Amino acid sequence: MSVLEVVTWQRVVGLALWLALGGSAWAAGPWRAVARVASSEDRALLERVRGQSSDLPVVLEAEAGAAMEASPGGAWREAERMAMRQDARAVLWFTRAGAELRVSVAAPRTGHLFLRSARVEGTPETLTWSVGAEALALAVRSALRAVEAGEPLGEVVASPPPPPVVTDPPAPPAPALVAKASPVVPAAPVAKAPSGVPTAPVAKAPPGVTTALVAKAPPGVTTAPVAKAPPGVTTAPVAKAPSGVPTAPVAKAPPGVTTDPGAKAPSGVPTAPVAKAPSGVTTDPGAKTPSGVPTAPVAKAPPGVTTDPGAKAPSGVTTAPVAEAPPGLPTDPVAEAPPGLPTDPVAEAPPGLPANLMDGAFVQVGLHAALDGYHPAGQQGLSVGAGRAGPVLRLRAQVLAALPVHLRDAYTDLRLAQGSALAWVDVPVVKAGAWEGTVGLGAGVAGFWRRTEARAAEVEPAPSRLLAAFVMGPAVRVAWRVGPTLALEAALSGEVLLGRPRLGYAVDGGFVLREDGASVRPRLGVGMVIFP
Repeated sequence: MSVLEVVTWQRVVGLALWLALGGSAWAAGPWRAVARVASSEDRALLERVRGQSSDLPVVLEAEAGAAMEASPGGAWREAERMAMRQDARAVLWFTRAGAELRVSVAAPRTGHLFLRSARVEGTPETLTWSVGAEALALAVRSALRAVEAGEPLGEVVASPPPPPVVTDPPAPPAPALVAKASPVVPAAPVAKAPSGVPTAPVAKAPPGVTTALVAKAPPGVTTAPVAKAPPGVTTAPVAKAPSGVPTAPVAKAPPGVTTDPGAKAPSGVPTAPVAKAPSGVTTDPGAKTPSGVPTAPVAKAPPGVTTDPGAKAPSGVTTAPVAEAPPGLPTDPVAEAPPGLPTDPVAEAPPGLPANLMDGAFVQVGLHAALDGYHPAGQQGLSVGAGRAGPVLRLRAQVLAALPVHLRDAYTDLRLAQGSALAWVDVPVVKAGAWEGTVGLGAGVAGFWRRTEARAAEVEPAPSRLLAAFVMGPAVRVAWRVGPTLALEAALSGEVLLGRPRLGYAVDGGFVLREDGASVRPRLGVGMVIFP
């Protein structure tokens, strides 16, 4: 490939990259960035940045001035002011510290600041300076691309300014309501005393208070005003009438006004009967009625109001009978349960499950493994069963099938397959929610199918045959009901074999033992119990 072709391919690839990386940004429209130029080196660095970011839709403006760090409030506050003046989305400046040159790119609108340092030695005319300047220009180009895409840039320096809040204009104040003054109620006229009889001064009622009429006293008797003083006003004591002179009857208190139950009438002066309390007003049960004056009957408590059972009625006062319960309320002190709530304290089973979680007919499918004494790995296989679970007993019929094993030596290859059929009776001993534990006893028949092949010429294999043995033993099971139709079960049993086969060779009328199975073999089974 010639040099011309290489250059052409480079330009094609560069144009494709420019269209892929900068096409969308260019279509979005140009935006503004401003750079602080404080020295000739800063101006040279800005030219390198312009060259590297020429494919970006950004307009780089230069603003001459002092170093950003020397501005009032620091570099960040000066960057915010520059962005506001120039309407710029990014502000960049350069800081020289010995051989290190640092470029800072700030995005005041989002509160982010990007920093990158490089070792730039020499003057702008040297090769070493150009290498470091190009590295910084590439870093600035990446930062400008992040600003243009709205991606996070560097570190967060300040929170972005909150968006303007548009509020509704305040509502006009509501017109004030002017209270209309009520007319002043005039006081009742005071009766004039006869000539020569001094009278007590009458207290003037405040505006708006109606005073009671003063009864006209007979000649020679001085009376006190009857008007009740308003709250907070101290009145003069009532003058006591002379012995043997009748006094005016006591005015009946208006509804809702409580009279002083402690005042006693003078000796020989009849008192007015006690006014009956209005409906709904409770009278003072501690006040005693004067001798010979009939009392009003005790008001019956309204429906739903509980009276004080500890209060005792005054002597001679007839009390009302105990109020009956309002219609519709039970009188039995034992509260009944609301409708729809069960009264039985025993919790019911969840919907879809029987009261006893393991009751009913079922089918069992699972796997089992046992140590039989014939093969070092024992036997493994499939177990299926069916039964019915009642309140007290669990009845089950089970069939076990094991994979055949090969027992090889120098003379023969013996293939042995095993299986068994058992019947079980289990009794529940532990129940806890969806869990149940049972113990049981089983009995059945175990079968052994043997087939022998000779591996030596001097050995004559015996014909294949099926052997049977009686098996029985206990078992412990744990079941977990996981749903209305499914439970998981694990079982551990110990089987006792009676009449198990012994494998060996017949030599010169004698028997040479080869394998002898275990008389008691432990078995572990896991499976699913399905309740159809």
